[in-house]
Amino acid sequence: MNRPAPSGLYARFLRGLDRSPDGTAVQAAGLRLTYRQAHEQALLWAGALAGRAARTVGVLAGKSPTAYAGVLAALCAGAAVVPLRPDFPAARNSRMLTASGATALVVDEEGAKTLGALAEAGGDALAGLHVLAPDGGPDGPAPFPALSADPARALREPREVAPEDAAFILFTSGSTGRPKGVVVTHGNTDHYFRLLDERYDFTPDDTFSQAFDLNFDCALFDLFCAWGAGATALAVPPAAYRDLPGFLAEHGVTVWFSTPSAIDLVRRMGA
Repeated sequence: MNRPAPSGLYARFLRGLDRSPDGTAVQAAGLRLTYRQAHEQALLWAGALAGRAARTVGVLAGKSPTAYAGVLAALCAGAAVVPLRPDFPAARNSRMLTASGATALVVDEEGAKTLGALAEAGGDALAGLHVLAPDGGPDGPAPFPALSADPARALREPREVAPEDAAFILFTSGSTGRPKGVVVTHGNTDHYFRLLDERYDFTPDDTFSQAFDLNFDCALFDLFCAWGAGATALAVPPAAYRDLPGFLAEHGVTVWFSTPSAIDLVRRMGA
């Protein structure tokens, strides 16, 4: 594929697309997205987000294909990603959306179920929020204006970004008070992944564990190391820890990344 050198974190995914267009970019919830499929989906959804002129986009989703494509779509639109969890209290998600200045939100089926509570918790502070719900909206009246993905308005390529532009806004746990947003720039990620590329020799034949929740900074390693190599990012469901060695063998995982406590749990379970 011949294309100009892209900028920003999304360039990691484009490198994987060049290396393995029909390879699996992400496997989650029993579904697979190839690099080509994820790229097309991201450009389509990015058109809707760009039409909203969103500079910050929340992704309220579990570990679903929609979550991963939503992250890519926000980056493709030149926006900063704010990962949110549907199992968090609505008031907490509302505060993070407000603090980050998000004007658009991508939700999967799980996230859509929390929109009513989110609207109630956020009140006027979220009055300008628009929602893209590719898996279907909430039951009953929609609490936020909807964004629709129109193929005629899909982006043809990712938007250019500067090194100082925000790629992610990740929030602390709030254990010492309210969660605080930490800005991760495209320049930060470029430096980080260049060092990892020098250290490791990942290839399209690798399958990476994606064990961390998307709101945790370590998930950036899971995703963008895999995608930069054209490898597969495999979402690890909670049930996998009942027989983690069996899960890894079944799915051909070659790169595992987690906290040490995950391995300690496996040891204590006798595996």
